Amino acid sequence: TVPNPPKPVNPEEDECVEETYTDPNHAEYNIKVPPPPPMTLEFANRAICTPDGIARDVFVPVGKFTFLVDFVVVDYESDPRVPLILGRP
Repeated sequence: TVPNPPKPVNPEEDECVEETYTDPNHAEYNIKVPPPPPMTLEFANRAICTPDGIARDVFVPVGKFTFLVDFVVVDYESDPRVPLILGRP
């Protein structure tokens, strides 16, 4: 005989699943996402800058596509002769 796969769990039909979701005794087992570490930016001239904030979920059209991106907002003394080029280490 061919074994049957187990039935999918449906919270409406299985009270054990709903109890697991709502039981305060199981709250310690929930996965907690840690906050992101503080960010510092180092420029080419070795100057250190901390961002003023992050603009999250900004729609940026590129050609026929639109991407959802995050922008790091910085406040620094700019020189129009020197472009700001960002990258990852």
